[in-house]
Amino acid sequence: MSCKRLLLLNTNLAVGGAERQLLHVARYLDRSRWEVSVLVLEKQGLFCKDLPDDVKLHALSEHLPESAPGKLSWSLRQAGAVREFLRANNFDAVLTFLWLPSLLCALALRGLKRRPKFVWSVQSDLEADFASRWLGGLRSLLVKRYIPPQVAHYIAISEGVAGKITKVLRIPLPGITIIPNAIDLTVIDKLKEEKPADLKNKAPGRLRLISVGRLAPQKAHHDLLAGFAEACKSSAQDLELVILGEGPERNRLESLIAELGIEGRVFLPGVAANPYAWMYESDAFVLASAWEPFGIVITEALAAGLPVITTATDGGKDIVGSSGAGIMVPVGDKSALSRAILSLVSAPEKRAALGRKARERAKDFDAAAIVPLYDTVLKQVTTERINDEQRG
Repeated sequence: MSCKRLLLLNTNLAVGGAERQLLHVARYLDRSRWEVSVLVLEKQGLFCKDLPDDVKLHALSEHLPESAPGKLSWSLRQAGAVREFLRANNFDAVLTFLWLPSLLCALALRGLKRRPKFVWSVQSDLEADFASRWLGGLRSLLVKRYIPPQVAHYIAISEGVAGKITKVLRIPLPGITIIPNAIDLTVIDKLKEEKPADLKNKAPGRLRLISVGRLAPQKAHHDLLAGFAEACKSSAQDLELVILGEGPERNRLESLIAELGIEGRVFLPGVAANPYAWMYESDAFVLASAWEPFGIVITEALAAGLPVITTATDGGKDIVGSSGAGIMVPVGDKSALSRAILSLVSAPEKRAALGRKARERAKDFDAAAIVPLYDTVLKQVTTERINDEQRG
């Protein structure tokens, strides 16, 4: 049986959640069935060097314009170049992850006679994303108008995201398959026991809570700080909180730390090159996000064997939910966060039990188990392509 040809289309190969999923697919998709190529708008990102040797990497440019309007304008003008690339290479399927490459693919497919099947793995909460992002109204208009007519099948990373696809794009559920985002347990197991130079040691006798996420409103670190401060007042344990990440909320969070009187207990070291090593040196993981389409950092914390506290976001519900691998609290409930923290720091047996369950739950998200689910969807749509051509 000859291999089918798959194109993975993305903005670049920077270190991000969508880019990690692209890399997992490129690494683990069955090579007896698929020949994989990658097309990026700009040849940037650390993951460029991590692609397997048998994956061909193509780029439309070395660099995109710096400004958001310039990037959008430039990208949309490349629809013709993408159309010619698709026409010249005769792919059986195209898989995208982010809205901009997905829009570009949809524009490129218009008027193309011999068309690959287009699958969009939706990585965001379309409703919240359009409402909160710059030019969200324009994004919404472009996505709704041009993408749905071209998509053969949607992949949603959580049940909540599937619901938003149905609501925002008017897509019936049979056209959507839920495939959670993947992690690579082999890589995490290797990295978590390293001792990077930026790793801060705990003070003797202290318990460390850790959170990972951009310092941005979505992550609701202000709720986490308030809940942590409340827990510190009630706990006999010596506690500290590390928040790994960088972003526009840093000054606000630093002011809040001082206001709450928790200086010396909360640390904002910025982005860590190896967050898994920090997790491995911590006692529990907390994520207080206001919304989270998936929250891959939750699965990474599970893989590090940490007991997890997460808010009941779309991702939190799917990952933790009734699995017994963590504690889920209502979004925005600072007191519930505090109580959950206290329930862990006061009970080492509970932390140990949740940690064991966490590691077991993490196996459900290993790339070796998740990527075959992509294979099933891609096989389905490419079979439909063959049938379409035979009917035509």
